[in-house]
Amino acid sequence: MKEITRATLYDIGEILESDVSTKYIVAARGGTKVFEVECDDEETLGNVSCSCLKFECEGIPCCHIMVVLITLGAAMPQCCVLNRWTLNAKSASSLETTDHVNSMKGTRFSELLMLAKPVFEEASCSIDEYMRWKEILEAELKGKRKREDIEGESSGIEDREWLRS
Repeated sequence: MKEITRATLYDIGEILESDVSTKYIVAARGGTKVFEVECDDEETLGNVSCSCLKFECEGIPCCHIMVVLITLGAAMPQCCVLNRWTLNAKSASSLETTDHVNSMKGTRFSELLMLAKPVFEEASCSIDEYMRWKEILEAELKGKRKREDIEGESSGIEDREWLRS
């Protein structure tokens, strides 16, 4: 309900259509910060996502997605309803271990996203900071891939000699 109420403070400023998706540029009235709400299919609003990442982090659609839905007079698309909110959700006692592992992975992922977002928003304002963080992340990714190659974890292939030739 809070996100629906907050949606009344936002407007769609621009609609960008392409062959594969539609982007709605959403901004607060009188504000300068903009958010991109993107969907694959304008009719079904399939795979709706927002640049604020609230849905990915908290599991509920943000006010930016809501303003698009309200403006279009559309119902909540299925992609915005997590299984845990449906009648098909499993009871807590029947959750399998893999569900728990995936849930923990998702929680860690969400936490990392929330920590990184303000850092990267700040870094994107300066080319020097952008380049510094890009180099840090590329080095981390390269190191991770190197460790996976050494440990043979990346794709489960133990002998990668054939990849080097």
